[in-house]
Amino acid sequence: MTPASRPAPHGPLPRAPELANWARDFRLRMAVIDCETEDVLDMTRDRYGRTVHAGAAAAARAHRDKAALEAYATHLASHAEALLDAARLVLDELPPARHLAGWRAVLDGLAASAAEIRRALDRPAAPGSQAERTQHAALWPHLAAWADHSSIASNLADQRDGQRHKAPLSHEKQKMWTERAQAAQRRGELELTESWYAADGQPITLAYLVEDDDSTVVALRGDPGYRAGR
Repeated sequence: MTPASRPAPHGPLPRAPELANWARDFRLRMAVIDCETEDVLDMTRDRYGRTVHAGAAAAARAHRDKAALEAYATHLASHAEALLDAARLVLDELPPARHLAGWRAVLDGLAASAAEIRRALDRPAAPGSQAERTQHAALWPHLAAWADHSSIASNLADQRDGQRHKAPLSHEKQKMWTERAQAAQRRGELELTESWYAADGQPITLAYLVEDDDSTVVALRGDPGYRAGR
């Protein structure tokens, strides 16, 4: 595999939304890889879930590991460090809270994984060799960590630009959407999907608000039962 190029040190840095998009594209690709791999692995098992075709299972995992590394090289290798830097800048500006230590640990873990992946991209094993398969297998936990946890870095980084450019809803619209969200929650038609913390430490939750078979994405600030914004 050709090592992914690093961005020029004096070139323009990508904005936070662009960095978040690269990470999102990687997560989407990893989801596809995971589904495809599970489909193949299912065919290597008997009806009790036991692997009966070990060679095919090993080949499927080797293909998964290689595809995951290629996805990282395409989408994140040139942007991972900048994404983590942007996330840390936002994290440093947040008011003290118990959850911040956990987030900082996640970012540190992603940085360590990125360093391991970078070393492999800079010094790839011989293509098609057993050494390459071993190298890729060792990287899988680091690639999976980025697939599982990079959304935290993306959400943090995205707040840096979002706080400056997105005007809040008026009081009247906040009240209207809050009432609609509360009504949907009472009906059991408010589906919470993703949560993070804003720069002021308040929890933000994305949800699908269902009304008359129509679904609207809303952002809930604080307790999902009390405040909403479209």
